Amino acid sequence: MMSEQAFAALGPVFASHGWVFFGPYRRGQGLSASAGPYIGDQIAAAEKAGGVSAAAATMVRLLETDHLDDQFAALAWLRKQSFVQPSRIAVAGNSFWRHRNGAGGRTRRILRGNRFRGGRSELGGGP
Repeated sequence: MMSEQAFAALGPVFASHGWVFFGPYRRGQGLSASAGPYIGDQIAAAEKAGGVSAAAATMVRLLETDHLDDQFAALAWLRKQSFVQPSRIAVAGNSFWRHRNGAGGRTRRILRGNRFRGGRSELGGGP
C-alpha cells in the first residue's frame, strides 16, 4: 500500500478516536517530492555502482542521518502546534529496514531511544 493510500485509510480512524493524525512523506516521495532524492532511488544507484553491500551501507547511512533527522524535525514541528498536546504524542510506522533486509525495526528502535522523549507510545508494523 502506498503512503498516500495508507494515510487516507488510517487518518480517519485515528481522528474518529480524538487523535491528530500526521503522516510525513520521505524526501522525494509524495508531497515531499521536491525535498530531495528518494531513498529508494539512492539505494538502487548504490547497488548498481557497488553491489548489495554498498546498497545496505547507503540505506543505513540515510536512515540514521538525513531521514531520521527529517522525522525528528516533523516531530518538533508537531509538538509546537496549538492543537497538539506535546506530552501525548504517539509514533507509529512500518519498517523500511524490514522491507529491504528482513531484519526489522531499525528506525523504530532509534526512535525508541533517547532522541524520542516526552511521547506516550510507539507502535510499529511492517509490510
